[in-house]
Amino acid sequence: MKKTPNLLRRCFTLLLFCVFIFCTNDSYATHFRYGNITWERVPGNPYQIKFRITQAWRRDFPLGGPLPNVGSTVNTGIAFNPGSGSSVPITLFVTSVNTTGNWIYGQFEYIKTYPSVSAPYTASFDGCCRISSLINNPDRDYRVISTVTVGNSNDAPVSTVPPYISMPVNSSVSYQIPSTDPNGDMLTFSLAPNGSFGASTVQPAGLTVSPTGVLSFSTVGKAIGQLYNAVVYVTDSKGARIQLDLMLRITGPSTPPVFDYTVTPGNNANYLIQPGQTLT
Repeated sequence: MKKTPNLLRRCFTLLLFCVFIFCTNDSYATHFRYGNITWERVPGNPYQIKFRITQAWRRDFPLGGPLPNVGSTVNTGIAFNPGSGSSVPITLFVTSVNTTGNWIYGQFEYIKTYPSVSAPYTASFDGCCRISSLINNPDRDYRVISTVTVGNSNDAPVSTVPPYISMPVNSSVSYQIPSTDPNGDMLTFSLAPNGSFGASTVQPAGLTVSPTGVLSFSTVGKAIGQLYNAVVYVTDSKGARIQLDLMLRITGPSTPPVFDYTVTPGNNANYLIQPGQTLT
């Protein structure tokens, strides 16, 4: 009879271990590659905000599970904090898969009703860890924020910047960050302060961004294939802010594609196509 509690205790411990392994394999708590939070007002309610969270993660994690494809739903293992009330788990809907680079990209949408006060809120998600192959911030924590200005007829800036920006080696590279404001407000760009996007995180040495969003970085002396983590704030004139947490990838020199004019229709050419017909 005295052995029964010990046996039960061992079984319970084994059960907890199995649950931990299972839950770990079902989560994307590590291998973070990109993040952004943007938002817009819900028509008819100035205090109701619709968030759109976009993220990129390593594709083959969890280990042992089926690889996510476009249309898959992925448990990220992290939560979204709207800055007021309770946090909610982020379940990512996969919209893009990079099989060569072994990563996925997707989005999560959530609607939050804020108190009827005109006050800014800081929405965020955070966790551990970034990928190990980064030159700066390898295996470091990540924190992505967005400043929500409730009650002032405003929507957040929007950016279509990709998770990776390719930069040719041995060059002084300039890259215009693609961003717009749905309300036509003026946008200002800045680098996030070191340590604000994860514990002990730092921007790449020499990286700059102009107030108009031109990212500049020297790749002289760097190696092809190196990855750097860069984090940029985009702020509109009403105080709404988004954060772009992305990577810079050093690539080899390449020749740009050439347009094939031999198959180009002549000027003023017209083609009459009926439904069901094929035009080559």
